[in-house]
Amino acid sequence: MILDRPVITIIDLHNSKIKDFESVKERLTSSGASTNISKSDNLSEVIEKVLKNEEQIKIHRNKFLRESCYNLDGKSSERITKIIYNLVENQKQPSLNL
Repeated sequence: MILDRPVITIIDLHNSKIKDFESVKERLTSSGASTNISKSDNLSEVIEKVLKNEEQIKIHRNKFLRESCYNLDGKSSERITKIIYNLVENQKQPSLNL
């Protein structure tokens, strides 16, 4: 999805123990960002449908990414590094009262 490609999720394969996976699956389903199918669906028909509606799905996908991933500018590592650096710099030194 982040690579700006259509996503097809096979729901039946996700027996995940990841916390809150059901809510993520529901968000994907309701947002229109991913086309969800079951194992019994005809994959070739779903692929054709996705390709015919690619522009509409792209709009939903971009909205989902904006709401879920903050800023996809390639600078997330830089932001995290700055946060960690600031936390370390502002942390008080522990007193060594022996």
